[in-house]
Amino acid sequence: MQTHLKIKLIKQVIIGIGIILLSAGCAKDDNNDPSKLIWDEDWLTGTWEGTTPASVQPFGGKKIKIVFTKGHHYQTDSVQGNVIKTYFYDGTFTWDTGSGSWSGSFKASNYPDPGMNTIDWQSTHMTLAKTTMNIMSIRIGDEEQTDPWHSFDLDWGPFVSSSTKPPTTIELYGDIEIETGGELERADYPPSTNTMIKLTKK
Repeated sequence: MQTHLKIKLIKQVIIGIGIILLSAGCAKDDNNDPSKLIWDEDWLTGTWEGTTPASVQPFGGKKIKIVFTKGHHYQTDSVQGNVIKTYFYDGTFTWDTGSGSWSGSFKASNYPDPGMNTIDWQSTHMTLAKTTMNIMSIRIGDEEQTDPWHSFDLDWGPFVSSSTKPPTTIELYGDIEIETGGELERADYPPSTNTMIKLTKK
């Protein structure tokens, strides 16, 4: 997971540089608080629900519900004046196939060890561009149960925003794997229109 966060940070910096180059020539920074645009950690708190795209098989039309109960500030970094804040969350993740359901809990304390069953949100305030760049990682799965075995490896972002108001919908990409009786099924959700999993806050 530590390597994963480093990779995410590198990706943020690369994209952030592009944003700065595009915006620096047309706007001067008059924001004395470099983290002003970063949303409150509780913006995720509550229930988010969605359905997997019917076009993506073998798990088309399945329901996902994520309940965020509490956010925990993990760390604050700064790169060339751009503030980066990372939060981990507690809550539950439910997978509903219609004929049955599976639920797992995620906790901030699961990071960095064992590094599984975690959801984190990271926001970078690009000072000169007056925007934030946001990413989320969802790593949920069975640690003890082996049949059936579930794995949800999903991400959101980079989502660029210039608003202090957080979104009420997010679109996830990644993959879902479920193994039953020794048979592994997998669905991939590329980061493109009509193939991502859209969750809405209730």
